[in-house]
Amino acid sequence: MRKVFGHNLSPRFCRGVNLKIQFFHVFWGDENTIPLWIKNINSQDELWRVIDYHIENLLSRYKNKVDTYSLLNEYFGNPFNNDPGLKFWKQKANSLGIEDIDFVTHLFRKAKEIDPSARLLFNEYGMEIPGIATYSNDKSQKIFNLLKEAKEKNSPIDVVGFQMHLYAKDFLGKSFEKNMEAFRNQIKKYKSLGLEVDITELDIRLNEGLSNLPENEHLLLQAKIYTNIIKIAKEEGITHITIWGISDRDSWLENPSIGGPDANPLLFDDRDNPKIVYYEILSELFK
Repeated sequence: MRKVFGHNLSPRFCRGVNLKIQFFHVFWGDENTIPLWIKNINSQDELWRVIDYHIENLLSRYKNKVDTYSLLNEYFGNPFNNDPGLKFWKQKANSLGIEDIDFVTHLFRKAKEIDPSARLLFNEYGMEIPGIATYSNDKSQKIFNLLKEAKEKNSPIDVVGFQMHLYAKDFLGKSFEKNMEAFRNQIKKYKSLGLEVDITELDIRLNEGLSNLPENEHLLLQAKIYTNIIKIAKEEGITHITIWGISDRDSWLENPSIGGPDANPLLFDDRDNPKIVYYEILSELFK
């Protein structure tokens, strides 16, 4: 089990202490982050040229140094607001007459050609645990169908990434065991395609739906969720788990427009003190 509690460590440091390096993300972006010159591409040939150039230059530079590339992230966008601007690469490919399967297969074949040693990952959310707040049945089915067809066409997708941005409120009472079993079943579902499963962006927010619980019980619930996810991951053969940040004050959820106040989703508090979840995870990892 590779134990990764944070991210954004330098490649030189990681190699020096024999840590595996994961690269997030090669292709990702929305209308607000994609350069205008890419938006203005108006032919398939030009799009493939730009894509191939990017893959060749990036993966050649880090060949045999990066363990895993998140090659394509959030291809299907946000299913909860249906904003087409949040699935730029899908929209661009489709607008030029390129089908999803052809776009995805091309990316992964090109990347594997440049660095055969790297694990290539398709990263997404909305399919990890049926029934919870961040699950979308429609998106889940689209992801599964696309990956199934890609594997049938021998596309070299090695891994599906479960982001796992969770709400503790989804695991209250009887929902806990039901949702943990649903998580286990989703792992098995994607492994049945011949894919590995990674947990890529795990965090568990505490600022919604827990007002009837004392604060110390918030933290106990958070610890219980984290440790049971890791327990199931170990049992199902998952070897890569990334927690999406280190301390609560540095979480992406600190942005008021995203998470709001007191999300407190990580292993260390706002003053970098370890929370109970930190010790519970260590105990589970070293069993």
